[in-house]
Amino acid sequence: MLSGSSRLRAGFAEGAPRIVWQYRSGDGADVLKWQPGRPLPRGFSARVVVALWGVTSGPPEALAQNVMLARAALHLARRVGAERVLHLSSAAVQAGLQGAPAAEDLPPAPLTAYGEAKLRMEEEIAAWHGAQPGATPRSVILRMGNVAGADALFSSLDRGGAVVLDRFPDGGGPRRSYIGPEDLARLLACLATCPLSRLPACVNVTGPRPVAMADLVRAVGRDLRWRPAPPSALPVMALDPRRMEALTGELTGSGTARGLVAQWHRAREVA
Repeated sequence: MLSGSSRLRAGFAEGAPRIVWQYRSGDGADVLKWQPGRPLPRGFSARVVVALWGVTSGPPEALAQNVMLARAALHLARRVGAERVLHLSSAAVQAGLQGAPAAEDLPPAPLTAYGEAKLRMEEEIAAWHGAQPGATPRSVILRMGNVAGADALFSSLDRGGAVVLDRFPDGGGPRRSYIGPEDLARLLACLATCPLSRLPACVNVTGPRPVAMADLVRAVGRDLRWRPAPPSALPVMALDPRRMEALTGELTGSGTARGLVAQWHRAREVA
């Protein structure tokens, strides 16, 4: 079962794997209309819940819903008999770690209210499992970097015109851990189907190395303009890919601007 902030996507029904897309509105044979607190269709079952939902902005009470959504995903998994839940977290949990790419077992270091909210969500998941050790479903926390096509930079690229980026005192611009939509789907498939014995409790979702945002702008052919970086701006947000690559191998297409832009274009063609 896959989910997003505006829709919950579900899948792996009885027998051969089948994806069921869950929306609050919409029609079709593969669409399930549902949201937390509503009854499920009688007899509905799933093997995996992929909870790609969350609140990314707003006042503290809105961001606190991330904890509620994690709890809802776990309760849903229990109700439908799922053996695993994939929870969407964020690189913002470790945004304050500078230097080497942040590994999953390094201490959390959120710098924003959003990062704090996702950390609270991770702690809620750990507490839920701590209260019932060894019980199913198992949980995987996805520490997501930037997704090509789903962040503020790609929204600007999609609109056209010049793109403005921060420039830091060393003359460079921001670099971020990105993953392309095709590689993200590949990772989710691995986590949904790998043996439970290989399932990590937390995994970074990232290409093999940070990519310069300026290179992404140039790869799309947009004009690039600079502004002085404010004190709060981060030059680099880098995630360690090694735990993820033990499952997927190196996702080379997410390690260059051209590879990320190519995945973005292909995703737009099939959307």
